[in-house]
Amino acid sequence: MHHTTSSVCSTEGVPLFRLIGSLVLIGALSVAAGQMSEVTSSLPPTTAPCSEGAILAPFTGPQFVTLVTRYDCVGNYGYLWATIGTGARAVSVTEVVVYDEQQRSWSVANRSVVCSPSVLPPLIYRQGCFSN
Repeated sequence: MHHTTSSVCSTEGVPLFRLIGSLVLIGALSVAAGQMSEVTSSLPPTTAPCSEGAILAPFTGPQFVTLVTRYDCVGNYGYLWATIGTGARAVSVTEVVVYDEQQRSWSVANRSVVCSPSVLPPLIYRQGCFSN
């Protein structure tokens, strides 16, 4: 008597089945990883928050900002026209700030370093670099 078995039910087909399944899984994971990197690379960069509160965050200490006259931001740079202190000790100041995307915070920029039309956006250069 001759007995024939189907390759689907035989144990010889199991390793091949597992190999094919593994290859399909690896292919699916590769496609998913490629799609994730496309999504990640298409995300916009962090947008610097341009609000009075955000711009004022780096100004702490004994002489605090008592009045904001004007501020604005372009990209990761901003300027602030403000008054620090009160009464006879009140001083009008102009500051340039820079947004650090990794720290997600504004900091005071060194105007002697950044006040250049090749570094700053035109608006920030004009409003932040030509007074006190």
